[in-house]
Amino acid sequence: MDLNEEIEKLLLDQGAVSVGFATKHSLKGGPLTTDMTYILPEAEKADELEKAGKIGDPYRETSERRQNVEKIVSDIFKKLRKEQVDTPLHEM
Repeated sequence: MDLNEEIEKLLLDQGAVSVGFATKHSLKGGPLTTDMTYILPEAEKADELEKAGKIGDPYRETSERRQNVEKIVSDIFKKLRKEQVDTPLHEM
């Protein structure tokens, strides 16, 4: 089972309805929202408001199931980042 299949199985087992994958190549030339380094201004503002104590942490009241999915996704991204460090860009 390859990494994409592992990720898909984990997310579907946790209740995801659909899972898809995109690469830098498949997103190239798309709108700003497909640029993985682009941060929406609204997200920056929400982060500032949370730090100022004007809004609550949106994850504080999430269900245990959602927290499990978030942890799995976080672990997957950590694994992917490690693999990217070990893999030259031309092989991605």
